Amino acid sequence: MTETVNSDQGLEDVISLIRQSYAEFKYIDVDIKIKGKARSYKQNAALHKYCDEMAFKLNVAGVEYVSWGQYKQSKGIESLWTMELFKGVFKDYAGAMYPEIIDKKGEPKTSKLNRKQMTEVYELVNERMSVIFGQGMQWPSIEGE
Repeated sequence: MTETVNSDQGLEDVISLIRQSYAEFKYIDVDIKIKGKARSYKQNAALHKYCDEMAFKLNVAGVEYVSWGQYKQSKGIESLWTMELFKGVFKDYAGAMYPEIIDKKGEPKTSKLNRKQMTEVYELVNERMSVIFGQGMQWPSIEGE
């Protein structure tokens, strides 16, 4: 049985369930997985802004997009970067760093990253883009939030 606790009421419900199970069986195992807070709305908005601005910077610098799966083999496919293409790169790194965010279809989902993981993926992606293409940037600040 798996229960998610993300509110005070959810915590009370799980504690109650543990007490009931123990009262009935007198022997139970309880596993706790610390997830950390889910990424925030600000992080989500900043991720999209980061991907959009990095795609723009790479295009202005004359760095052509190469299908990420083919990058390691060849640089022969010419195309401009888009926010979606750059987010695909971000997702590739996120999935490699945190396999638990990969869905049943094999696609990494940034919505499953917690706040700390989001920051760690950004730091690695930004460092790699700086080394590979000479392009990096600060994590965007979303005004008014």
